Amino acid sequence: MAHGRVSSRGGLATVAGLFLAVLFAGAARAQAPDPLAKYRLAAVNAGTEAITQIYMRAAGSTAWGPNLVSGPLGANQRVTLPPDPEMGCQRDIYARYAGGTHSDKLNLNICAFSTTNFAGPTMPAGGGSIAMTVKNVGSPDMIGFYVIPKAPGGVSLGANRLSGTLAKGQSARVTVDAGHCVFDMEAIYAGTIREYRQRVNLCAQDEQLFAGPEMAAAAPPAQPAAPSQPAPEPAPPLGAQGQPAATDIYVVNHGKDTIVRAAFRRSFTNEPLTNQLSAPLAPGQRQLVHLPPGAGCLYDIVADYRNGGNSQQLRLNICGYSDAVFASPEPGRAASGAPAGLRMRNAAKGAPIRGLFLSPSNAQTTSFGPNRLSGTLAAGQSITIPLPLAGESAHCDYDIRAIYVAGVKEDRYRVNICEIGGQVFNGPGSAPPPGARQ
Repeated sequence: MAHGRVSSRGGLATVAGLFLAVLFAGAARAQAPDPLAKYRLAAVNAGTEAITQIYMRAAGSTAWGPNLVSGPLGANQRVTLPPDPEMGCQRDIYARYAGGTHSDKLNLNICAFSTTNFAGPTMPAGGGSIAMTVKNVGSPDMIGFYVIPKAPGGVSLGANRLSGTLAKGQSARVTVDAGHCVFDMEAIYAGTIREYRQRVNLCAQDEQLFAGPEMAAAAPPAQPAAPSQPAPEPAPPLGAQGQPAATDIYVVNHGKDTIVRAAFRRSFTNEPLTNQLSAPLAPGQRQLVHLPPGAGCLYDIVADYRNGGNSQQLRLNICGYSDAVFASPEPGRAASGAPAGLRMRNAAKGAPIRGLFLSPSNAQTTSFGPNRLSGTLAAGQSITIPLPLAGESAHCDYDIRAIYVAGVKEDRYRVNICEIGGQVFNGPGSAPPPGARQ
């Protein structure tokens, strides 16, 4: 009997042990972290206009992949985006609205958020101001924040709206002109990593959360020749005494309207645009512009025309260029005048272009359109983009953007390609200093 009692107790203990083991194993399974959890992100329509398309890609890559919205996404509705860990945490997200406009978030760290909001554009607020909150929810310090009205013809690069740095969890209130609802914005983190948001409707979203990059991905892969260092900006030419000489460039008028003003300012500064023409520039004429010595190579140039309108070349590296060519927009020109293709050449010294974007200047559907490169465009290489673009009629006037591998971009607005055959990009020079806006 004693032996039986011991055996019974041992059997009960064994059963109890098995039961507890199964229980703990189940609990362990229930508490095991989801390896895809941090890659799960819901896109929410925070506006009133339906979202018809959402695309996502690894930040800076060329392929957008399929549309992630199966049907119109109405106000306050959401869609969960595929948790693809192979894309990493840094993503570009593009949302298109029923009315044809779109918004993008570029270099967004989705691993820091469970949701991200989009809102279609609304009419201008009509005066007063909007007080928005910008909050850093990521680990890197935010050292710069810029918000710029998305207004036709706007050229202001704006000023840093932060009085100091924003550490993780800190917020700042920023007041913006409420003559507009739709703004472009940019956050800059320690290490000069940037996140861009384009066409944000602040009338519908007055709080913006930024996270910065995953620390492991805070810098692009180092180049063997110069680890973690940007390529140096081309030095201004030296004069006879070995001092920096004035940087000279011709402003050339290839259009049919007189240029009455060619205003320059150094890129990434808040300097006013200053007219550098000594006299109006008639069609077919050119005029030499002397820029101050030692001021660097990167300039923004805005050409104003006698009969209205302007063309802009922003972040132009004039060192190595002889001409800055402009031609007045011709929105009413016959479609037969448009070329069958636009040739673009990378004249940079060692700075590959990873993105080329263009769209008709009068387009209401996109700002620059999709990336036209299937890979990178190395220094000295060219590409011809067939025209007109898919789904578009023929045009003369285009907005064009080149993005280099370091993330610096060069923009040209209202380029009359019917008068200016191809486009040459001369590279970004050095990366802008911390706190400077690209």
